[in-house]
Amino acid sequence: AYEQTMTIEKLRQLQAANGGFAWFSGMQPNLTMTLHVLTLLGRMEVMNTATGASLPPALTEIRTKAIGFVDAEMKNWVAEQKKLK
Repeated sequence: AYEQTMTIEKLRQLQAANGGFAWFSGMQPNLTMTLHVLTLLGRMEVMNTATGASLPPALTEIRTKAIGFVDAEMKNWVAEQKKLK
């Protein structure tokens, strides 16, 4: 339980205020890295569901913030693509 708590806390520290994750500490959050983290969280949820467990609330919060970042990034990308047309 202690290791899980520490790992979740480390992940929380790596998450930027806007919900994104960067490749390395000090870099800007990145869509690709954030999607990678979301993929891993999704796999964890599937494994937990198979064993009857659920994601800890802290990971659910991290996931929710990351999804918000991805949504905002995609909205910006679509807006940029419309400007190019």
